[in-house]
Amino acid sequence: MLLREILAPIATEIEVARDYVREVCRRYGIGTVSDAAATVTTEFVTNAVMHARTLMELSFTLEPPYLYVAVRDADPRPPVPVCAEDRGFGLLLVEGFASRWGSYPAPDGKIVWAALWLPHRGGPPVAPPAPPA
Repeated sequence: MLLREILAPIATEIEVARDYVREVCRRYGIGTVSDAAATVTTEFVTNAVMHARTLMELSFTLEPPYLYVAVRDADPRPPVPVCAEDRGFGLLLVEGFASRWGSYPAPDGKIVWAALWLPHRGGPPVAPPAPPA
């Protein structure tokens, strides 16, 4: 199951994305990961607003035992984790909440993604595969 939302590169869209991910978790019946998914989504969308400054596509794919969160934007530069002292926690939070995360180039930019383990959907938290393109 895949859900998508197009967002503009403006700060108010960060709250829109946070509300949307909570609705997605409610729809999928996976409220146990709602806070983690909201944090990961917030970080990805914030980075896209601050660095890519392009329209972005926020998507969620449920493939138990994982929820995949992805943001596609038109900036080809991959995300760069920085230390907390430099600019905040950003991708360090993503690393803390996601079982796995990464990015890969797209024809018109990049896709940044994370897999969140759903403990009540079976299986141990093993390293998930990259999301479907």
